[in-house]
Amino acid sequence: MPAPANKSDHAKLGREILRLIRDPKYRPLDKTEIADALGYGVSERREIRLVLRELEQAGEIARVRKSRYVLPDSADLVTGTLSVNEAGYAFLTNEQAGKADLFIAAENTGTAMHGDRVVARIIRPAELSRARHPRAEGRVIRILAYIQPTAVDGRPPHSDDKVVVRLEQWESRHVNPEGKIIEILGPRAAPGVDILSIIRKYHLPTKFPRAVLEEAEKIPDRISAAMLVGREDLRSEFIITIDPDDARDFDDAIHVEELLGGGWRLGVHIADVSAYVPPGSALDREARSRGNSVYLPDRVIPMLPERLSNGVCSLNSHVDRLTHSVFLQFDKMGRPRSARFARTVIRSAKRLTYKEAYRLLKNPARDELGERLHAAWKLAA
Repeated sequence: MPAPANKSDHAKLGREILRLIRDPKYRPLDKTEIADALGYGVSERREIRLVLRELEQAGEIARVRKSRYVLPDSADLVTGTLSVNEAGYAFLTNEQAGKADLFIAAENTGTAMHGDRVVARIIRPAELSRARHPRAEGRVIRILAYIQPTAVDGRPPHSDDKVVVRLEQWESRHVNPEGKIIEILGPRAAPGVDILSIIRKYHLPTKFPRAVLEEAEKIPDRISAAMLVGREDLRSEFIITIDPDDARDFDDAIHVEELLGGGWRLGVHIADVSAYVPPGSALDREARSRGNSVYLPDRVIPMLPERLSNGVCSLNSHVDRLTHSVFLQFDKMGRPRSARFARTVIRSAKRLTYKEAYRLLKNPARDELGERLHAAWKLAA
């Protein structure tokens, strides 16, 4: 059977599901079993899940143990809106015409709040109630729709919006927690909302304090003679960076030499960030607080302001940069024989992307760049 492709087919599938579940011979089935019973294949199961969710949200069917679906009446289930009393107990207004409301004790409301649309299971019929005014009692088993929040900054959020809420102090579970919407991120499926949700969820800082930015602005763009004291000068070495196409900050560089007697000499050079971030400074405290840069699919949240991360601490080509270096010597079998560390200054000769490097490696070396890259590949191999 082909998958439903439009609204009419969508509605038709809903009618098919209801017809199946209303059949007197029906036994509770899960979504996969319902798809099989209706003759739908694996490729159509996504549509089955969507329609089942809509029917459940509408209260026409209910989900019971092991995610099996039934009619609400057949499982002593009631769908409706919850009204919570200040004392903690609640009443569930039955959506089925002519059916009595349900009493929900405080301990049976779960995490549902006042105004939520929920499904509750009857745990004590009215005739067995011990209350002065007999009423059936229930327990909330599923929240179908949360309370509609009020407007924020003049714009009410929609039901599918993701929002940021600041919760007020919650002193008792018998009183609903309250909060204030402080930001509307946008529709759940809108581009970028998923990334923004991650940023808000983990409290990732997107801005730097003024004091940090002021310190960063005072950092000179060029290296002074005083900054070179005690450093090994590697500016004449053929050093390169290799990074992804979209990289903006280059924090490590290499140079490889193939030695005459066999073996290699490898230099790895890391940006000397500490040269620009004094201990105890605003920059240092902010970096300590952030701990690291965060790389997300569409952006980077840096540990340090852009003037450092993409500027003086980025090993851009053809400019002098302060670095920490390690020099490793390997024999002709690729076994490390010695290591030495040094504070250095470099000037990268070339910025390569992975694609460019791979293209050069596929062809014979024609210049110093090709020779160095092929030497690096031999060592890596």
